[in-house]
Amino acid sequence: MKNCLAPGPDRIKPGHLKSLPLAIVKVVGRLFTRCLSECKVPTSGKISKTVLLYKKGDPDDIGKYRPLCLLSVIYKLFTCVILNRIGRILDEGQPCEQAGFRRGFSTTDHINTLTRLIEVSREYKMTTAATSQSGFHHSTRNVTLENIMRHSECDDLEVNVHGRYLHHLRFADDIVLITPNIAQAERMLAEFDNA
Repeated sequence: MKNCLAPGPDRIKPGHLKSLPLAIVKVVGRLFTRCLSECKVPTSGKISKTVLLYKKGDPDDIGKYRPLCLLSVIYKLFTCVILNRIGRILDEGQPCEQAGFRRGFSTTDHINTLTRLIEVSREYKMTTAATSQSGFHHSTRNVTLENIMRHSECDDLEVNVHGRYLHHLRFADDIVLITPNIAQAERMLAEFDNA
């Protein structure tokens, strides 16, 4: 945890936590474990303080300010503990088509895959269609996409990329559909529209 984090309503700073004796750190750890086992959030995590940060321009214009929510540093530490415990499981649960938001992967990997796919298609004079589709709301996109892919009839539309058969690549807010030809790309887009 960075020392420069602003304190929340409890006015505890990261430096305060870092200088705690080991015995107290163990007590805090046991409290966190208890909160997790009981599925309860510490009360301090439910309280925040909102401040307005001036950006630039006319100081009398409220639009020139950005709200910033200050949370308890103890709560931030608690969320880090949760992330550390479930992060690996969440990473392993991501499909290979999702490169972004995974440790050790980047959307650049997908861009390289698409570039190579286009190069090979041209070299061997193969028709390959790559269609970008957007429009999924960010919070429900992956769940919706996973449901569509499980229930669609797109298995015969896959393209072999580095030994893996893929019919789509996922980016943050876009999906690239990969098919052997335009007709199958249209069929796949229709599957999305009907889902």
